[in-house]
Amino acid sequence: MLEKSNDAKRPFRCEISADGLCATLICEAGAEVDVAEVMTALRDLKVKGYDDGALIEALEGRKMGALSYEVLRGVAPVDEKTPQIKFLVPEPDAEFTGINRVEADKVIAVMTSAGAGSNGRDVLGNVIPFKPAAGAFKLRRNLKWVKDQLISTLRGSLRLTEGYLTVEPLLDHQSEDGKPVKFDGDIAVRGSLPDGQLIEATGCMLVVGAIEAADVRVAGSVCVKGGVIGKKAGRCAVGGNLSCRFISGSQVVVTGKVEVKSEIVQSHIHCGGQLTASLGPIMGGEVCANGGIVSHVLGSANGMPTIVEAGTERTRTALMNRSVAEIEAMTTRVQDVRRKIEPLIKVLKKLTPVQREKVTELLAEASDWESDAEELAKQASSRVEELRANAIPQIEVTQTAYAGVTIRLGGFETTTTTALKGPFKLGLRKLATVTEIVLSDLTNGSVSVLPTRSLTAPDARASK
Repeated sequence: MLEKSNDAKRPFRCEISADGLCATLICEAGAEVDVAEVMTALRDLKVKGYDDGALIEALEGRKMGALSYEVLRGVAPVDEKTPQIKFLVPEPDAEFTGINRVEADKVIAVMTSAGAGSNGRDVLGNVIPFKPAAGAFKLRRNLKWVKDQLISTLRGSLRLTEGYLTVEPLLDHQSEDGKPVKFDGDIAVRGSLPDGQLIEATGCMLVVGAIEAADVRVAGSVCVKGGVIGKKAGRCAVGGNLSCRFISGSQVVVTGKVEVKSEIVQSHIHCGGQLTASLGPIMGGEVCANGGIVSHVLGSANGMPTIVEAGTERTRTALMNRSVAEIEAMTTRVQDVRRKIEPLIKVLKKLTPVQREKVTELLAEASDWESDAEELAKQASSRVEELRANAIPQIEVTQTAYAGVTIRLGGFETTTTTALKGPFKLGLRKLATVTEIVLSDLTNGSVSVLPTRSLTAPDARASK
């Protein structure tokens, strides 16, 4: 805030700028100004270090004219510059599009020195601290700085997730024997995942081929170069984002967003973010996305029943149910372990050192699972609230929505009876107590109302 000398009787005023870096004397024309009074006013404002000789010369030289004189200029702080990082391997990005392999004990990046910061000082003599540089990213695990060199301590997969750089353990999977695979880290599948394959990963997964009727449970993102071909038996649970060429006959639950290059056919999908099928149709099955849907075509010319939902509670419930199932599985593991070691604890003194060490390990393992279950429960509750806040009841169609498509937006529903030509957006409009699903033509800007039914209160009035 601008500070001033506040004696209204004085024919001058002293001001300090909002940033504290400038003290200014302003004199009215035709008024006599006493140097001693000016110095008293500056002292009252606690301005320090100005040149009193220069001030006297300025006042004597004004010859009764108006004067705006800079009494003192402070020193502005110089903020620290962010260091520049030069990667010696392909630079990771926030979107998981593939495996970025690094070797152990190798320099993967170098950092140029940042510009040093320096404090400033205002006209009152106070220090103005400089702003330290924000780091380009934070290190999470399996990485270390040695002077200005970033070194990977593990052979694995380099990833950048939510501002954290990490090297995850990496499994190269090529087996087609169908044996279950569980891995703490990232997985690179060189071929396809066959029918019946169970694969679990705590990190991300890249599939060079396709995912067939497999059971996939991945905590991070999944990138599939081919398609997800469920054959009405495959299941995919993805904690991050999912990108693939197409999806058919699959059950898919994705916490993040879904990007499909071509079509989605006869599948059941729940997506926490936005779902995009940019070049192909969504036809058959049920596709639900909390963050809205963008599709080239909805339904088919032969009227194949298709349900698309955006911004509805059902998707949030499906994602919550997945977390509940994981929590229950962890709880069951804990109970099984404690049940096995309970008889051993009763005769602990009679056990050999090796047996006692094993009991201790099992107890620690059970405790870890309990902690993980508690943390997952907190994250699940927070995630549902986040999903609710970020719900987007909107569907965009770039070409056509055929007859026979059921559209659900935020608790309201309509069914197309004729083909609707795109490009258009479907959204909600509320007028007084009436909520309507409206179609906004993206070519001419016209808006039309579609017959709307309420899913939560069937007897409530909606547009007809």
